[in-house]
Amino acid sequence: AQIKPQPLPMTSQPGLYIITGAGRGFGRTLTLALAEDAAPGSRFILIGRNSEALDLVAAAIAELRNASDEIETRTVSLDLGQANADAIESALQEATKSPLLGTYAPPFGLLVHNAGTLGIYGQKSDCLTDKAALDEHWSVNITSVLLLNAYCLKLSIVNQWWIVNVSSLCAVQPFKSMAVYCASKAARLMLFRTLAAERPDLSLLSYGPGPLDTDMQAQLIESADPESRAMWQDLRERLLPPAQSGLILVRMLRRGGFGTTAGGEHQQVDVYDVMDELLQPPTPPTPATSEQAD
Repeated sequence: AQIKPQPLPMTSQPGLYIITGAGRGFGRTLTLALAEDAAPGSRFILIGRNSEALDLVAAAIAELRNASDEIETRTVSLDLGQANADAIESALQEATKSPLLGTYAPPFGLLVHNAGTLGIYGQKSDCLTDKAALDEHWSVNITSVLLLNAYCLKLSIVNQWWIVNVSSLCAVQPFKSMAVYCASKAARLMLFRTLAAERPDLSLLSYGPGPLDTDMQAQLIESADPESRAMWQDLRERLLPPAQSGLILVRMLRRGGFGTTAGGEHQQVDVYDVMDELLQPPTPPTPATSEQAD
């Protein structure tokens, strides 16, 4: 059984933050939410395909922290659909190496698997014949997750890991014309359930961020079959701002204890399951009485 995820000590200890798909959409807003609260001395490694987009996020972090040197940001331009194990390991070795003077040994690491692609969508299951496109989809959405987990968990400089799977309702519910995407999300969830059984010492979280107002949502509406298109268009009125969903995820990590059943098994947490609880303003402290003060 997985131990309930521990609270992430992000405000009190410097950490190593690795975020895939950090250049745009939910990955970008989540990265900025993490950077806002991260303790001085933290290092952010931003992974994505578009180097210019990653540089803009790095600049936004510098502006957020008033251009101070208290947070180090490194970008890794990498296409996870094409990269092999050696390319991924080489890129992360470069990004995590120590500075010229001193050693780099963060107390904890946070790995966020946000990168993903819709892949082949808008086609029914009996029309999927493009093997090259299928292989690339599995590489981005599944294989890269396995490789990054394996590499990061071998990093001797990090003592404790938190790993987040940015998931989807598609992991647990079928949607027409989205067979490949649903299958890959379901596979990722099972990978995390298995990892939780194998490594109960890890703090793992599978998070469904909800329907977000991003480019991916627009792609779904444009490419879905008529029946599904009506559903996605109706959902458009209830899209969540990525920043709001990112804030909820950060609060979940800081609080800990989410993502396991009563029996200790790993389970997906949907944003709507925790939104009311985690968007409440903090309860003000009760004034101490004279007896308490003594």
